[in-house]
Amino acid sequence: VQWYRKIAGSGDDYLIRHYTDNSSFQFLTGYYNSSSLTIDSTATLASLKTCPNQGSNDILTACYAFDGTLQWVRAYGSPADDQGWGVYANNTHAVFSGLYSANISFGSFNLANLTNTNDAFMLETDRNGNVLGVNNAWGTNTDIGNFATINANSNNLFVGSFNSPILTVSNKTLTNPNTASTDMFFAKYGKINLLFSTTNNVCYGDNNGSINLTVSGDGQPPYTYQWSGPNGFTSNNEDITNLAAGWYKVTVTDANFANKVDSVYISEGTAIILSFNNTNTSCYNINDGAIDLTVSGGASPYTYIWSTGAVIEDINGLAPGSYSVTVRDANNCSKTGTTNIFSPSSINITEILSSPSCVPGGDGSIDISVTGGTPPYTFSWSTGSTSEDLYL
Repeated sequence: VQWYRKIAGSGDDYLIRHYTDNSSFQFLTGYYNSSSLTIDSTATLASLKTCPNQGSNDILTACYAFDGTLQWVRAYGSPADDQGWGVYANNTHAVFSGLYSANISFGSFNLANLTNTNDAFMLETDRNGNVLGVNNAWGTNTDIGNFATINANSNNLFVGSFNSPILTVSNKTLTNPNTASTDMFFAKYGKINLLFSTTNNVCYGDNNGSINLTVSGDGQPPYTYQWSGPNGFTSNNEDITNLAAGWYKVTVTDANFANKVDSVYISEGTAIILSFNNTNTSCYNINDGAIDLTVSGGASPYTYIWSTGAVIEDINGLAPGSYSVTVRDANNCSKTGTTNIFSPSSINITEILSSPSCVPGGDGSIDISVTGGTPPYTFSWSTGSTSEDLYL
């Protein structure tokens, strides 16, 4: 034995089927009754993921790499009996089948169960376990999705059995005149291909992106479209415009209710960032301020236009005041910023004079107080003294 793994809980849990793909990845399905499962990721490390149970048997899907390392695990359930029975995978996606007995959700896809009997499902995911779509076959008695496979053209095939007098598979129906016996069904779903042609936003914060969608394959027109995107974006159009940056997800459904889900990203340029390193004026009423501008982001080279009329990056010889600059990058994206040059206040001197008591005296003084400017201060009296106050 090269490696072995355990999936365990406190109740009855069943691994029904596994499939080994061409990369020796193991895709698993089954069902569990335990309130939660512990899933080995390596021989010594248990996964931190937990699979809570929704009420009865829940569906388990998982994937292990060729070396036995857990890649992902997903669980789906309703308050009633739900079971995974079949699994298959190729180099683009995986399919799972089984049964469900009440309303159930697979990711953002919801399946209704109108009679609280067993209905069949086929779940499609990408190789990372993300749900791409789900189909069902339903009736009024027991109907099971025994197997799901993928043919050489990447079409999904749905195989199962039914006791219902009428079985609805998407928009098709099959009849079973003798519900005391079990009939079989076999359905092939068309392959829908989605090709995206995108226009990205050149500048940061723009809403000029667009997605041109082309649908091909063997789906049955007409198609319907359901888009979702950032900031609550939705659309039912085939092609969408005026887009901000972000991920956009589309579900395309054909006339037979086969669907394909895919996503595409609209990018944007990096933000232009302006950083100001200012030198304020040295003295009141002296115009020697300076602004050292640093630009990042966008696409160099940059051009500059200051409120003074200057067209260089850094400016000097400035009086106190507000200065603005517009920086434009190589893609004609722009950013405007404003900064201020400050000046010390004027120096004010307040003096208190004390005259000598007699001539020649010797006990007179000049006591000054200085405000404004930029402390600390230095002093130079006509007498040669360098102290703040003068004694005569």
